[in-house]
Amino acid sequence: MTEHIGFSRYERLKSRKLIEHLFREGKAMHVPPLRVIYLPCEQLHYHQVLFAVSKKKVRRAVMRNKLKRRIREAYRLHKYLLSKAPPPYFLIGYVYIGGSELYHFKTIQEKVITSLQRLNKLSQAPYKFDPSYVSMALLCRLTSPVYW
Repeated sequence: MTEHIGFSRYERLKSRKLIEHLFREGKAMHVPPLRVIYLPCEQLHYHQVLFAVSKKKVRRAVMRNKLKRRIREAYRLHKYLLSKAPPPYFLIGYVYIGGSELYHFKTIQEKVITSLQRLNKLSQAPYKFDPSYVSMALLCRLTSPVYW
């Protein structure tokens, strides 16, 4: 029997505080045409993901939405590469930094797979506790299913 491959509501990064914290404290990797911002969070029980396409880069809303759908679908199909990883789980932001040209799904899919493989390697590396993440741990408690 095949496993359900979905993109649930709880996997979406929606909290304004967590998004601000991700962009302020997170580390970035470049996989053109994407910039992947990530931040490990020990209090999470799953990875939370954000997808963004700048209005400055892609003027037409139809194209922005199409790019976000392509990135989201590529992540949804290949998130199993990351779900096998042990905690800490990540806050992840996919930001489109390419130009106004529309990339094909295959290109975006290859880049998302590359980013997920890199994140998987990062999660398997020995995790060293950093006291600066204490405030992040408090913020991450907000996303725990217990508090819903």
